[in-house]
Amino acid sequence: MLFRGHERLFREPRPGARRTAFGDETRVLFASIGLDGKMKFLNSAWAKVLGYDVEELRNRPLCELLAGRVPVAVALVTRVLDAAEADPVEFCLQCKDGTHKLFTWHRRFDPETQRMYIAGEEIPERRRAKRQRAMP
Repeated sequence: MLFRGHERLFREPRPGARRTAFGDETRVLFASIGLDGKMKFLNSAWAKVLGYDVEELRNRPLCELLAGRVPVAVALVTRVLDAAEADPVEFCLQCKDGTHKLFTWHRRFDPETQRMYIAGEEIPERRRAKRQRAMP
């Protein structure tokens, strides 16, 4: 399983819904990242959720979108790109309007294509607030 709920992407469209390209109806961010750290393929959710045009992001390093681009955040992206690492990772990305959104990232490395495939699922504000209240 790539991430919780990924099966939604493989369902037939709702009756009457227009047919779209793979992943166009989701808010889950999908991308493939080359060994150079640059995003090669992105689904349209990047535009819907973060406000960037997909072409603006193609061939840009993922770490350029990190909130604050601090060394800790860059280390998280390095962890996402580590083929040996399997646990989900959480970090924020900066939206085009300057706001930030927190995501849980899942990934799989494909040795055949030498790319990392990532899926980012936004963590809703209410869930973030609940977590912060639970922290000591």
